[in-house]
Amino acid sequence: MTLGPYPLTGVMQRLAPVSPLRFIGISADLATALKTPPTVVPAAYVVREERARDTTYGTGVQVQRIDAAIAVVYFVRNYRESDSGAAAREEMDALIALGREQLLGYRPSGEFTGLCLQSSNENLYGGALLISQEVYLSTYRTTKVPT
Repeated sequence: MTLGPYPLTGVMQRLAPVSPLRFIGISADLATALKTPPTVVPAAYVVREERARDTTYGTGVQVQRIDAAIAVVYFVRNYRESDSGAAAREEMDALIALGREQLLGYRPSGEFTGLCLQSSNENLYGGALLISQEVYLSTYRTTKVPT
């Protein structure tokens, strides 16, 4: 049994072998990650958002399912002379593939469902920096005897 929240340190450890990444950190939320990009790239911030489902009661135990959305916000720079961002797009696609290889199906423990991909979005391209977000989903259950 866990009371949560979904542990982000395991996600960071899973991303550590992704050799192009020069920085992996945790951000409080997506807006903060976008406002304060890392000083070195390629890089990633990990962000968590959780939503609780309805609570049920059985045999004196409170049970609630929690959906955890884990966003990995990737940052790459376009070093080549390209206004279109084609070089950054190629680097981002390779980085995303390596990240997915590490994260799809990952479970920090048996209490959590394996991570599955929910969405992939481009958040910003500012000429030299491309920012993409991959959102993975997991679910876990909390149980507690009400006091």
